[in-house]
Amino acid sequence: MANTLTSAVVDKIFAQSILAFRENAQTPRNVQTDFSAQVAQKGDTISFTKGDSRTVSDVSPSNTPLSGEDSTLTNVTLTLNQWRKCSFYLTDKQMAEIADGVGTIPLQASESLKALANDVDTKLLAEYKDVYEYSGTAGTTPFASDTSLISEAKRKLSTNLAPVTDRKMFIDEFAQENVEQLAAFRDVSQSADESVIREGVMGRKFGFEWYMNQNIPTHTHGTLSGTTGDNDALINNASVQVGDTSINLDDTSLTGTIVQGDIFTVAGDTQTYTATNTVTASGNAITGLTFSPAAKVAWADDAVLTIKTDHVVNLAFQKNAFALAIRSLGAPAVTSGNQILTAVDPVTGIPFRLEVSRQNKQTLFEYDILFGVKAVNPEHAVRIAG
Repeated sequence: MANTLTSAVVDKIFAQSILAFRENAQTPRNVQTDFSAQVAQKGDTISFTKGDSRTVSDVSPSNTPLSGEDSTLTNVTLTLNQWRKCSFYLTDKQMAEIADGVGTIPLQASESLKALANDVDTKLLAEYKDVYEYSGTAGTTPFASDTSLISEAKRKLSTNLAPVTDRKMFIDEFAQENVEQLAAFRDVSQSADESVIREGVMGRKFGFEWYMNQNIPTHTHGTLSGTTGDNDALINNASVQVGDTSINLDDTSLTGTIVQGDIFTVAGDTQTYTATNTVTASGNAITGLTFSPAAKVAWADDAVLTIKTDHVVNLAFQKNAFALAIRSLGAPAVTSGNQILTAVDPVTGIPFRLEVSRQNKQTLFEYDILFGVKAVNPEHAVRIAG
């Protein structure tokens, strides 16, 4: 009888919880994904293949066979390093009421999957640290008066050869407040989309699909301070060449840190760069700062390097800039009497596992999910500072 009761409740809760995840998994629906029911474990890796650029040439008929153009494919490895869980309890009374159809499935069932969805969302957005293109002003909410930052982000994506399809704009609630006041969004005559007025939906504008996301991160910059100024240091290399990806810094007095994800500029270079490691000043110098992209121009010795300050990381990106892989955890051969269900959401393809166990006169429901995230094409994203 107990097994029948548990099964009746579990099936209902499992079905509702999958719907909750599907509705709240916003970022996973807008990035490159690789979902599979194939069983994996934490630490396994997934490869995403990046194609190379191709060239077009004139046709020259000849009786001599031509060899095809070589292809150089790049594999980007993503590690399944996130094994996350969320759980809740039901009393015996709640279990019986749900099984008899007189009770409602408790809010904590859907809230547990919502929490997992937000966790995946947050970790995906945290991959912004690899994004080096930057627009806007740190500490100033964008889109206050015009759409120039939208155009700038679009231009940077195009310059970096991002596909023009599946471009997304993820902004926080403060940027949303500004953007919805712009005439291009508010006036039907300009936007050709009544839903903005009728439903408050942001929709597709300026070549982007717009989303407000409450999980948009804020980047906190390092504590770098030098004689030249706060957040400044001097290039300590007389021969920085185009293509270099590391640099040493100094100043008459230099203290503090540069942290991974800090955006910086160098005098004489219009490109923005992101720090790919965290370094600490010692003896008025910093050794081995690595960065992306590779230096676009040669940098002069003692050129000033300036770090951008704290900023909200609104993101304009093409779908394939970020990747999410999720794998099934499977059902163990020995369950110790617990009830373990695995399933794949038929709409999103996301695999879940639910384990049900009896603990301290209550029934514990515990979801877990195995996933990994990575910025596989960071050049196809732009930070829009807030």
